[in-house]
Amino acid sequence: MEKKHIQVIGGGLYGCLTAYYLAKKHPNYQIQIIEYGNHLLPAFDSIQLGQYKCNNGFHGIELPRASGLFDFLSKELEIDIAKSKNFRGLFIKNYLVPFEAKTQKWPEELQASFRVSAPYYFNHQTDLNEIIAEPLMSVLKKISTRYSNDMNDVKGLLVPWFLPADFIIKTEDEGDIFRNSVRSGDITAFYAYPPSGLFEELQEKMRIKLQETGVEILFNTKVFFEPSGSIKYQKLNSDEPLVLPVAESIFFCASPALILKDINVSLFQTLIHNKRVLYNAIVEFEKDKNDSLFDYSEILCAIDTAVNISRLSFPKIKSDTDENKRYVQVELFASPEDNIDMMKETLIEHINKMFDLKETGLAKCIDFKKTRDVFFPPSDINKQGLGALYDWINTHFGNKFKWRPVFAPINMSKTWLWAQENAGKINS
Repeated sequence: MEKKHIQVIGGGLYGCLTAYYLAKKHPNYQIQIIEYGNHLLPAFDSIQLGQYKCNNGFHGIELPRASGLFDFLSKELEIDIAKSKNFRGLFIKNYLVPFEAKTQKWPEELQASFRVSAPYYFNHQTDLNEIIAEPLMSVLKKISTRYSNDMNDVKGLLVPWFLPADFIIKTEDEGDIFRNSVRSGDITAFYAYPPSGLFEELQEKMRIKLQETGVEILFNTKVFFEPSGSIKYQKLNSDEPLVLPVAESIFFCASPALILKDINVSLFQTLIHNKRVLYNAIVEFEKDKNDSLFDYSEILCAIDTAVNISRLSFPKIKSDTDENKRYVQVELFASPEDNIDMMKETLIEHINKMFDLKETGLAKCIDFKKTRDVFFPPSDINKQGLGALYDWINTHFGNKFKWRPVFAPINMSKTWLWAQENAGKINS
């Protein structure tokens, strides 16, 4: 008896895990992954900074939050996943504080920035002006411009990240619940990663595992979404359409912006108008200079004099010639109108200040390059875009087309949970 087909559009982590779970739970279906590129997990592609390979931005699997994903990678993909304590820091103005620090452990200048007493409970709809005063509010307004022209559109990128641990965000989101548990001391957090630190190690092993599980992978395949409601496929090296078996269900596991681009071009152009650019830099300096900063897994930055600097992390880089060299990876967000040359010139000045470097052992920038375009849609345009997608999907596909209304990249922990949910949406 010929198997029924299920299509999974998108070969990122969410699509791969969805296909894996569908194939394991429903062996009577033929699962196909449709991927535009020539390999899986393209978001895990490394970048070259100087002579070093690095992840394109900080990557890490949060534990115990994503313990299921950790078990899958270590047992099913047979990857020797390493773990280290997740000790996250916050660099606010000129102060470095642990992410788990409560208000009393914050510098006095910043303690004076709160209009309410801790512990304080709030949610994403809370007006920040009600709880935050100067000088912290001024800092948050300034750094919000690295993401958007309207601070209200990116509040989730600022809080609870740049608030003390006893300012507690109350939602039903599993990520918020996990972070609350970490900051309260109920859970010790770890990061997991391949031994090299490079997540591209997962790409080929994921392909092998999926094919062993019976998943068919169609690389170099473009998907066209017609306003009339049809979906067409085409190999990138062909002018002829690709005819695929009719799918019982379609799981769309890529950014919904790809659908909007086809069915409503003008709305798509408006959606991506608020463009930002991610830059990555590698900075080198002597090992004995403020080495305690390397106890941190990552440092999130809110520096009003260097608003573009978003995060510092510490990749597994070793110098071939000098074991006393240490390396910091710096993530920066900029708008197309920003002066990039000025960003590059002032980067080392700010790193020297952050690491308290003086006359000797000053930091040196090994490389600085653009690595990705990113978009943070204004909330009203985001709502319009999702509305157009709901209308198109409900009109033409109903429950056959399964997707998540999220334009932003999906956290690794959520891909695991959502993939399991997807497998439960099919009747055997």
